[in-house]
Amino acid sequence: MNSARQVRFRTIKVPYTVINLRILEILEDIGVIRGFLIRPDIGCIVKFKYTLQDSPIFFNIKQVSKQTKRVYVNITQLLKMKDRYGAGFFILSTSKGILTDYECIQRQIGGEVLVKINV
Repeated sequence: MNSARQVRFRTIKVPYTVINLRILEILEDIGVIRGFLIRPDIGCIVKFKYTLQDSPIFFNIKQVSKQTKRVYVNITQLLKMKDRYGAGFFILSTSKGILTDYECIQRQIGGEVLVKINV
């Protein structure tokens, strides 16, 4: 997504998985992307959102947990991460499903940090 954002692509294709679908729903709810279409033959088509000056809504999307190194946080660690990184948000995989950092703080639960998004 970062490289597509840098060259100002309007759409990209991502594989259709349950996790990707939930992350795309969160990104759409927050307003980082315009929307997405599910196509059984090619996956999900993501439509980026740009400002009137043609600059992207988000600056960086980074995968935090990887197959070789998983990053888990409890509620206090999540609050410290929010203080340290300031603007932006995290998407976490929790026992209650895939949630934003705000939802995790409201429900007082931690989980695996999947993605960090700077806006």
